[in-house]
Amino acid sequence: MWGYKCYMCDTDTNDYLCENCKQIKRIAELYGIDTVRKCCDEIFVRDAEPINKRTEVVSKKIITRSQKDKEETKPKNK
Repeated sequence: MWGYKCYMCDTDTNDYLCENCKQIKRIAELYGIDTVRKCCDEIFVRDAEPINKRTEVVSKKIITRSQKDKEETKPKNK
């Protein structure tokens, strides 16, 4: 067989598409390219705003050792 590079992912293969990219192509044919792209956007390409909000919520809930040390060394108001 001839040595090819996969058209999509540039890996060495014996065809224009490697097995992984053939599977992706089959899924796109089954569900439609718009649906597959939308799913990929929702799963892999996220907006920064939801990530920042989630990080903010988590950071408020978690007390690190350095934060705990600061709280212990603060003078207590009477």
